[in-house]
Amino acid sequence: MLTPQKKKRIAIVIAIIALIMLASAIYLYLQRNIVTTDDAQIVGQTIVVRPKVSGYIKKIYIQNNQVVKKGTLLAEIDPKDYQLAYDSQKANLTAIEQSLLMAKNKLATLKITEPAKVSAADAQVAAAQADLQKARDNERRTSELIEQGACSQQAYTDAVAAAQTAQAHLAEMQSQRQGMNSTADIIAQAENNVKKLEAEKAEALAALKQTKNNLANTKIYAAQDGIISQKAVESGSFVNVGTPICSLVNDDIWVQANFKETQLQGIKIGDPVIIHVDAYPNTTFKGRVNSLQAGTGAYFSLFPPENATGNFVKVVQRIPIKITFENLTPPQKQLLKLGMSVEPAVYINGAKP
Repeated sequence: MLTPQKKKRIAIVIAIIALIMLASAIYLYLQRNIVTTDDAQIVGQTIVVRPKVSGYIKKIYIQNNQVVKKGTLLAEIDPKDYQLAYDSQKANLTAIEQSLLMAKNKLATLKITEPAKVSAADAQVAAAQADLQKARDNERRTSELIEQGACSQQAYTDAVAAAQTAQAHLAEMQSQRQGMNSTADIIAQAENNVKKLEAEKAEALAALKQTKNNLANTKIYAAQDGIISQKAVESGSFVNVGTPICSLVNDDIWVQANFKETQLQGIKIGDPVIIHVDAYPNTTFKGRVNSLQAGTGAYFSLFPPENATGNFVKVVQRIPIKITFENLTPPQKQLLKLGMSVEPAVYINGAKP
């Protein structure tokens, strides 16, 4: 038989259990619209600064953790070789431009002189033909006169000699005319030469532009505002194209929270989020669900899982969700660093934080 004291103790235990169950029920009720995960960290935009040309670092202008603005000169590669290449290509372009100018002037001159030369040669042939015809007519007349006794033998001999001379002169003029190239061929050759030099000029311009870009790329500037991290080179170091110089981290940060696929029901873009950062347990940050990744983290891994062998073990997958901060002040941004662990709590179904 229970004593009054034992009954009292039992009553107290039952009351405590009832209170615990009631508190648990209240907690679960209050937490029904809150989804949390501890698999989350702060991420952001990081640019790895890499040179576009190779060479020795002439000077490095930055240090780790230095705050820089977009356009700040970070480092400079020795420009001597690239300056020489630019100067050489510029001189080559100047020589080609001069040759092109001379070729164009020659073409313009040929378009005037060549038709004139051909016309002059044709005129000389026509004149020689006329002289030959005149000499032959004179030869025929003297031949008739000498038969009539009205002309001396010497006059006839002279007329025959003149006809022969005119024939030889005509043959010479015709030979010279035949030896001349046609006007069209000469002009076409000159035009082809101009086109060739124009192509060389275009090629030289492209090469000059490339050498100018290479020279400009010896100076490496910040592509965005940010903080210098992981500086990897010093003055005097040799770098190849693509060698990491440093990393540039800007202040555009957010939370990547990896929720279980079984937690996604009810989470929508725009839902409010309360963010607790492990490093600052007494500070809370506000945010909102920005977007959900199109696949699980495992699916986008280097070696995504597959079940070709038939050995299947079901594993709860996680979906990365991007959560953006709201109303972050500059001092708060200084506190938050990439990779910090956080615990976001997403308020779903219209619940308010």
